[in-house]
Amino acid sequence: MENDKGALKSSMVSIGEKLKAAREKKNLAIDQVQKQTRIYSTVLAALEEGRCDEILPVTYVKSFLKKYSGYLGLDLNAILKEYAAIHPEEAKGTSLSMPSIERSYPDIFSKFIYGLSLILLLIASVSLFTFLGRRAMTVIQHKPVRPPRAVVSKRPMVPVESTPQLSVPKQLPLNIVIKVKERVQLGVKKDGVLMFKRVMPKGAVESFTPKEILEIYVAKAEAIELVLNGKSLGSPGRGVIKDLEITRKGVKKRE
Repeated sequence: MENDKGALKSSMVSIGEKLKAAREKKNLAIDQVQKQTRIYSTVLAALEEGRCDEILPVTYVKSFLKKYSGYLGLDLNAILKEYAAIHPEEAKGTSLSMPSIERSYPDIFSKFIYGLSLILLLIASVSLFTFLGRRAMTVIQHKPVRPPRAVVSKRPMVPVESTPQLSVPKQLPLNIVIKVKERVQLGVKKDGVLMFKRVMPKGAVESFTPKEILEIYVAKAEAIELVLNGKSLGSPGRGVIKDLEITRKGVKKRE
């Protein structure tokens, strides 16, 4: 039994090594792949490390393997075949046979029912669109003209006193790591693009390489640690911070 588990683990690691080698050959970072495939970086890392079966059902693993290997240009059928060998029980599906319409009713009656269904669906669609169009015109005609809203200026950004203020030269890339010390709600935007907004588990680590700015929402600031270009900045404070920005000029938050 232990030998079987070891063999399965070895096979998963073999698949992961192929994925990682293909990604590194293309000089792609994990966060670049995440942005283009919409697969979370934690899942990508688990696939490459051969531990995806520990955190995901087999069905989801197969779906992510198909998408990731296809993105990297690998032999999709070979990857899925190798993974199917690890879970042969998933390939044994059971099917329930049910009598078809053709066996239960005459063919002409089946066609009549099918055609009648299409006609009724078409009539219902036309009626719905007609009703919605009239409703929209009524709303537009009776919609009151509202005065323009006053522009509310946002509070200014100020340096975070609890973190050392570093200055990163233009010629150096920004490498920002977020380490999660406690389970916390976290949202991240990289150069204005939302990367994710979800609950992060304790021990999670996310790495980003923005060109100019990384924006963070955190429900409990003391639950995370920031690392900028290899230097720990510590926690950005305490409690909820809705607007936290990390740029080449340092770390700032909105008052």
